[in-house]
Amino acid sequence: MISKNSGDTWKSFEGHHYSSAERIKLGQVIFEENCIACHGSNGVGENPDDPRAVDENGLPLAPSLNDSTHAWHHSDQQLMGTILNGSARNERMLAWKEHDVSTEDAESLVAYIKSLWNFNSLSCQGSRHMSCMH
Repeated sequence: MISKNSGDTWKSFEGHHYSSAERIKLGQVIFEENCIACHGSNGVGENPDDPRAVDENGLPLAPSLNDSTHAWHHSDQQLMGTILNGSARNERMLAWKEHDVSTEDAESLVAYIKSLWNFNSLSCQGSRHMSCMH
């Protein structure tokens, strides 16, 4: 549960049930072992100054996963699906389930990624993001 008005009202955020300090730390370890090479330290992305940058084959560079672009537009399930199954949009994003990343590992990765987001990104994640943009 999170509150942005000193506890007058509370709102749960998606994935709160696996966002413990231990899971976030485990997610950080997994991120640093597998994801940091492309997504950068603290999830800043491969080219944070140009989120539309592409590689020599015209494929998008790894996006930021912090809240500087739009990772928070995706639900936890979408984020975990991309981690486990790769990206249909970009073949550079591997299917990590083929590299011994489990569903529980993917949940921990998402918990870590979301620890990089601010309150607005957490409360507006996924399908709620369109209503938050008004």
